[in-house]
Amino acid sequence: MTEETQKTENAEEKTSPQGRTIWVAFTGQTELPCLRWLKPGFRHCFAVIREEGNWIALDPLANRLDISVHSAENGFDMPRWLRSRGLTVIEARTQNHARPAPLMPLTCVEAVKRVLGLRSRFIITPWQLYRHLHNEARRPETRRALFESLQQTTPPQPKGIISWEV
Repeated sequence: MTEETQKTENAEEKTSPQGRTIWVAFTGQTELPCLRWLKPGFRHCFAVIREEGNWIALDPLANRLDISVHSAENGFDMPRWLRSRGLTVIEARTQNHARPAPLMPLTCVEAVKRVLGLRSRFIITPWQLYRHLHNEARRPETRRALFESLQQTTPPQPKGIISWEV
């Protein structure tokens, strides 16, 4: 890939929020006792974005939104590093909607949903967000597999031939 082609692709990614790759990390660690009722391993979530040779982590905490920039030099892979630390990381794509997002309390899940462009009112816990993203990631493959299996199991019938067995 030439340098000019790479610059063009990077410019297109910046101008088009639709389809940008975001990694969402889930953890069971929390400092708030009121969150202990949430599913272990899914008590907090945050977003990680790759931008211009850096990793940007958007971590919505109870008292602030922590935004940190980490260098991606030497091929540093932030999602892999987070997985090695015991976090669950899933890749997601942003969506672009003309409608405004529904009014909801600002939680870590709501902040990540805003970054991704999700509009579902019924995703309120990190576990629900994970299940939604996991199902979305599998959906095109599932549709393709179903279509291919239907093509293989139903033999083609010549047009105009109807047979009734008595």
